[in-house]
Amino acid sequence: MPTNKVPLFAVCLLSIVLSSCSGLHDVMSEASGLGVVSGNRSTFDGSESVTMSPAPIYSQNYGGNALFLGAAWNAKYSDQVGFALEHKGNTSYGSTYLGIRGLDINIDGKISSYSVAGGTDFTSGSYNSVTKTIYTQSKNIVIVPLSVLRKMMNANDCRIRIRTSQGSEDRIFSQETNGGMKMAKAHMRKFLSKVDSMNR
Repeated sequence: MPTNKVPLFAVCLLSIVLSSCSGLHDVMSEASGLGVVSGNRSTFDGSESVTMSPAPIYSQNYGGNALFLGAAWNAKYSDQVGFALEHKGNTSYGSTYLGIRGLDINIDGKISSYSVAGGTDFTSGSYNSVTKTIYTQSKNIVIVPLSVLRKMMNANDCRIRIRTSQGSEDRIFSQETNGGMKMAKAHMRKFLSKVDSMNR
């Protein structure tokens, strides 16, 4: 085999492996219900809506994926989007429940702030009998202009600060992947595309 063909073969093989890994991460995300985008038409008034189930937001700190971001849009309020903020905790750690109070968005240095619409919803989920752990969720919604989401998607650098009952936590929205796994922004592209297809 000519020597100049070996590097080309290696590059092709590497690209196939990487694309397969990426596809596997996508399948795993959807299977776990992260960042799933769906559209619906109301049987009551015929209005169309789009939702995205919460997905992790990139954090520079290890273990920083306890906060998730989802979204909801309805044609009746077509210029707004609801950001679903979710904190996942468990009884093995101190942050079992976390009151979610608001959201600050930094788009290329320009900061805007939004408060939650109401009280945080606290729920408990599955129980691990081996570790004696109860898994918990804290959820709340922040309403922002749809134009802000568009700016977030187009920004070179977009960071969000989630204000909670225990201070605040910062995340980097503009980071789309982490170790091959899609973060919230990557799923939000599908969400916005679906919104635009219904909002023509």
